[in-house]
Amino acid sequence: MLQKSAASVVPKVCRIPTHLFSYVNYCEMIAKAMGEKSGWGRQMRRTIAEWYLNQEPKALAMHITKYPSRNGWAHKDLLRLSHPNVNKKSDNALLYDHLLSFAVHGELDFAKNEVDYTPPSKKKRDYKVVAEKSQEVVQHESIKFLQNFVELKKLTTENDDEKKCCDLIHEYGFVREHIPSELLNSAVVWKALLQNMPMTALIRNLSKLSSLHIIDGSDNDNQKYVDLVISKITDEAALKRAKIHPLNEN
Repeated sequence: MLQKSAASVVPKVCRIPTHLFSYVNYCEMIAKAMGEKSGWGRQMRRTIAEWYLNQEPKALAMHITKYPSRNGWAHKDLLRLSHPNVNKKSDNALLYDHLLSFAVHGELDFAKNEVDYTPPSKKKRDYKVVAEKSQEVVQHESIKFLQNFVELKKLTTENDDEKKCCDLIHEYGFVREHIPSELLNSAVVWKALLQNMPMTALIRNLSKLSSLHIIDGSDNDNQKYVDLVISKITDEAALKRAKIHPLNEN
């Protein structure tokens, strides 16, 4: 009964994968403490599978790339244990097949778009592919997001990669977690990130922005960024929407 009650609020409580990974971790701890081999019973598999299938495509693409793993768990672990049935998505089955496959393998396999495609596992898929739908999927914003995420991860500090990185940030909404580590010391890249940086990320990275002399007041050309940060962190409505807790952020 307790397990069922907990599972029923997962969609509401686990807003991001970090929460979902924590939930799974706690369930495993409780199961082992009770002498069970694993916490992956039918209820658990259904709960996790539905969490993925109930995400909007663009949000799911963001989730699987921004939060690839936490607490010793990764998306591929949860998906291999829960076996989400993309056939439940009806006309969007192929799209979700691509998204969940990317979460497991880290790449897109457009061979899935072929009508006679046979999965490597040799298990036939449960949905039909229509040529017109395949083209729609290729052009879907979530697929474009993943394609450009792959390109983003290839960028370095050489050539004009900083500019390419900034262009991708502006066009696709990539955030700090998406950026290659080599580019995270670039003031130009951080200025691009700052434009639409989520509140929690902004508060956590104030020192980084200052260390790069973006908001430390040392350069008058950067005053617009100082003003932007001040306007964001003094916006009471935005702080409430972001659910900022004064004791958790520093």
